[in-house]
Parts: sequence; structure tokens; C-alpha cells
Amino acid sequence: MRKTRQAVVTGRATEAHKDFATAAGEFIVWCRDVDYRDHASTAQRIAVSFASLVAYLGDMPVVGIEAGEVEAYKEHRAKTNGVKDVTIRHDLHALSLFFQYAERMRWRDGNPVHEVKMPSDANAVRIHPLTRNEEERYFKAAFNVVDRAGRRNLYDVGRIMVNQGCRPEESMSARKADLDIEAGTIRVQSKTPAGNRTLFLTPDSLDILSVRLATQGPWLFPSERYPGNHITKLNNSHDRACREATIAWREELEKAGLPAEASALSETDPVALA
Repeated sequence: MRKTRQAVVTGRATEAHKDFATAAGEFIVWCRDVDYRDHASTAQRIAVSFASLVAYLGDMPVVGIEAGEVEAYKEHRAKTNGVKDVTIRHDLHALSLFFQYAERMRWRDGNPVHEVKMPSDANAVRIHPLTRNEEERYFKAAFNVVDRAGRRNLYDVGRIMVNQGCRPEESMSARKADLDIEAGTIRVQSKTPAGNRTLFLTPDSLDILSVRLATQGPWLFPSERYPGNHITKLNNSHDRACREATIAWREELEKAGLPAEASALSETDPVALA
């Protein structure tokens, strides 16, 4: 009995010194498979926030993270990464959920996020995360949107965003020289040094980008309107895909004898795809 009790205490002591990256991995799996198993978009949103949290807090012991470290993270995201307040707010909400989980797992006591001022979301643009059905309808419509050369810029950029977690501008400004077909990677050139990174491509992403090596110029997404430059906007193509997806959806509802309510796709921000 004494040995058993000692083993339990020792195990808890080890758990108490768990580093943030390891603990975050367990938390993300728990969100996906347990707490948010019926809300995949919420679990994905948390996982996205944790990409930057793990990069910053990394090997720091969970028990050692206090309000000062959270404040430093806020400053890092604002000044180094240049993200908006609403993004930091999302990160901190995800981090707060993590510390609640950490308390239940007896990794630590207290939630330091409660001691930190939460950034305002008063001027935030509301983004609607797509459901699986909405995503399928969107990409079905996007596939039919092509430029004069027959390139599916909207579809391809959207798939790269979903597969790799890239921002639209990171995909559109990608250079052919940054794509390594043999390694299956692409080097992302971001607005800030901290955002520069190498991504391992999914088979779908690799297929999409490999075909684009046949285009003229140094860009994977060359501009049709401004030769020698890459595309910078897909707003019109995106709006068209949303309209066509919405029309098709309403027609399906009418055929089924169901009320054709307004579709959220009409107000979808491209970032919602990621």
C-alpha cells in the first residue's frame, strides 16, 4: 500500500512538471475527441490558436506559467506577429480553456488568464466557420470559377488554405522557387520573420501546386491582369462562388419541399475556410 501511494504521488509530481507543448497536445486531442466531438469547427479553431501558443510557450512547465507570461504572449502576438486584437482574444479564450482542463488534470492550480485584461472584439469582423456541408458546396462552386487561361485560382487557394492553414496572401504570393517537389514542402514567406516557415504538403496540396509549375513567371499564382506579378485578390471570384453555392442550395431545398432560408455563405469571409 505504501509503495502504491508513493507511486501515485510520484506520478502526480511528474505530471505537475509537464511542459506546455506536451500538455497542449493532450488537450487538443481531448477537445477533438471528447468535449467538442460534435463541434468540429470549434475544436479546429482551438487547435489553430494553439499553434502560436505552443510556438511561444513551448517547453515551459505548465505549473510555471503565470499572468506575466500570458501578458508577454499578448505583446508578442501584437508586436511580433502583428495580429489583431480579436485574434489574440481567441487565443486567450483557448488558453483559458486549457488551464481549466489543466486544473482538472491536477497539473496546476489557478487560471492566469483570469488575471489578464482580455482584448476587445468591438470592431472585429465576424467570421462564420463553415460546416462540412457548406464547405463541400463552396468548393463545388469554386471549382467552376476559372480565369481566361483556365486556372482555378479560387479553388486552388482555398484548398491550400484548408490543407495547410495558410493565409490567402501567403498562398497567392508563393514562388515556384519555394516549392520542393521531391521533399513535398513549400517555404512560406510571411509578412514578419516569425511567420516564415516550411510546410509539409498534403498530397492534395502537392498535386495542386505541381501543376502550377507549368505557368509562366516566378509565381505559382500569376496575375492575369498584371503580367509579372502574382494575384493579390480573389474577392469577385469568392463572391461568385458564394452566390452560386447559395442558389444551388436553395434549389435543393425547394425540390425537397423545405424552406429556403438565407445561407451563411453569402457573408462568408475567405479566412473562414481555414
